[in-house]
Amino acid sequence: MRRTLLYGLIFLAAILFPYPSDAATYNVAKTCGGQACVNTVSCNQAQNVATAKLTIAAGLACLGAGDTLVIGAGTYAESIMAPSLPPSGISDAQRTTVRAATGASVIITGDASGNNGMSLLDRRYITFDGLTFSGRRVIIGCSQGGTCSSFITIQNGIIRDTISANYGNASQSCLTQQGNGGANTNLVFRNLEIYNCGPTTGHGIYMTAANTIAENNHIHDTASHGLQLYQANGFTGQNNIVRNNRIHDMQIGIGLYTDTHNIYNNIIYNTQFAGIKVSGTASTVDNNTIYNGTRSFDEQGSGNTIRNNLIFNNPSGITGAGANTHANNVTADPHFVDAASGDFRLQASSTAAINQGVTIGTITTDFAGTSRPQGAAYDVGAYEFVGTDTTPPTITGRTPADTATNIAVNTTVTATFSEAMNASTITGSSFTLKIGATPVSASVSYNSGTNTATLTPSANLVEGTTYTATIVGGGSGAKDSAGNALAANSTWTFTTSVSPLTITGRTPTAGDTSVTPTAPVTATFNRAMNAATLTTSTILLKNAANVAVTGTVAYNSGTNTVTFTPASALTENVTYTATVVCGPSGVMDSLGNQLATEEVWSFTVVSTPPTVTGQTPTSGATGIAKNTTVTATFNEAMDAATLTTNTVILKNPRNQIIAGTVSYNAGTKTVTLTPTNPLAENILYTATAIGGPGGVKDASGEAMAADSTWTFTTVNEIPSQPVQMQGNMTFEGEVTIK
Repeated sequence: MRRTLLYGLIFLAAILFPYPSDAATYNVAKTCGGQACVNTVSCNQAQNVATAKLTIAAGLACLGAGDTLVIGAGTYAESIMAPSLPPSGISDAQRTTVRAATGASVIITGDASGNNGMSLLDRRYITFDGLTFSGRRVIIGCSQGGTCSSFITIQNGIIRDTISANYGNASQSCLTQQGNGGANTNLVFRNLEIYNCGPTTGHGIYMTAANTIAENNHIHDTASHGLQLYQANGFTGQNNIVRNNRIHDMQIGIGLYTDTHNIYNNIIYNTQFAGIKVSGTASTVDNNTIYNGTRSFDEQGSGNTIRNNLIFNNPSGITGAGANTHANNVTADPHFVDAASGDFRLQASSTAAINQGVTIGTITTDFAGTSRPQGAAYDVGAYEFVGTDTTPPTITGRTPADTATNIAVNTTVTATFSEAMNASTITGSSFTLKIGATPVSASVSYNSGTNTATLTPSANLVEGTTYTATIVGGGSGAKDSAGNALAANSTWTFTTSVSPLTITGRTPTAGDTSVTPTAPVTATFNRAMNAATLTTSTILLKNAANVAVTGTVAYNSGTNTVTFTPASALTENVTYTATVVCGPSGVMDSLGNQLATEEVWSFTVVSTPPTVTGQTPTSGATGIAKNTTVTATFNEAMDAATLTTNTVILKNPRNQIIAGTVSYNAGTKTVTLTPTNPLAENILYTATAIGGPGGVKDASGEAMAADSTWTFTTVNEIPSQPVQMQGNMTFEGEVTIK
């Protein structure tokens, strides 16, 4: 009884609390083995990148809870939205993930249905990593009456160019939340570049969720706010953290319109209205750097705490009627390293900010991750002063990794530095990619938010090739923002992948039943081949009896096509099998890669009626000797039994058949009619090879389609007679008598 009860409880638990099977990874890509991927592959096949799905929607349909979808490089004109949404994950440790392939640029431009690049409603525990949404906004939210979204992370990507104004103000934002009366919670927006959000009132991030973190983002060139914390659809988001963000070139850097948020270590500059607008209550706004705005703070709310902020070059200062607590905010010149270039670090002369802050126990690091405090007290602003920088930068990360293999040919190459770099020293001269000594054409960019240099080749790399990437050190190389050069060249190599060697075209095609006897056999490969491996041992043609057909093999390097030409015409009504041999003794490409499996296909030679290609005497000939024979030459081997005096005939003008004999020469495919007696002189004779069912036939039994008829005239052999003249004769003109 106890055992039965135990089993019942286990069964019930399995139903109520299902545990996921092992998580699987599925792939989406534009190309598979040098050809366009297709959605007709199964989900099991899509676990192999070589047989990936073509569209994101098809890949998402494969996912179960906790699975991963890896998206290959390319631009995808589709949206991530119902009905094509990833399933929720199980927990924070068992998240569903949708990410870009390593080093791949994945750009999602949205479908034709509306304004959304992604509309994620009522989902939990999902991470989106490395994706670029271009021209369409991203929404995290609730459906009407739905369960809303929580524990969603969007990171390491780009959201840009949301120019549609079809809906309300929030719809113009790059990243927004949709409430519908519900609460989105525990979201994370991390390491995103967000820009060109508009065109009129759009924000970089429109945040209405609760318990949400926005960190390490670079938000710029938006129409209204860089980041707006607001209430929407009856829900007021609270307890959010906004930290370590670089925000610039917009109306308002951060707008606080709701309560109890923590805003710290942000760098805000070039704002037309205010660096931070404070309209809620009970928030802390600490250790931010605000530069070059019309005003640093616009305070309409009360009960907020504003401490350790470094405020400089904001002519209108602090405005508004709010009653908030201010402590240790500095407006004196902080002597930034290079504010014009966006470098707001402190230097030794920054005495107005160094050690001038109050201790805030919840803030333990600065914008760059440096521990606080570095001196006797907290420094004011987003950065701690770490002394004069004389330390050379180092490279802390590279993609592809050193000696990596099987790298996609459309990869970018990146190097991440240990500290902020002088972007003007990160160029095509200091960051190179080569095949041996030959440079690869590429563009180079630098992301100051992640300290990462990216080299983007102008075209796809060559398959199966080893590349050498180099960051140049020394005086002419890459330097940090303090002018310290990379100590020495940093060099690494990687090797690109090779798509499988495949045959992309064949003639005759498989199953063709209309092949002519003289047709060659061809196979076209997906890349250049080693011609030495294309021989009569690797390119085979056999008849139905499995007997090899003799012939010659030629290779056209311009079209990657091998041609087998039979030594003689193929036999009609026979099925032949062509084979391209694989393996170590088979065909190979120019890099030595083998064909994975033998390529075998069959075709059938069509039966064609014989025709007469030549006659003697030729049609219309005159002066033919009376003892001539009459011949007809055919285009193919004939059935000698059908070549008789009934099918090869000669007639005089009275339609009488001339008696004779008929013989056939198989070597020349020629039938000869020999008249029994010499022909009459000066007579038009008609020769005929009879066609049709009762006529001549080729070796396969195919009858000649119609009669073949020609004529000739025999010689005139009447002897000349002497002329006798009697009596008187008169001649006028010239007369010649012989």
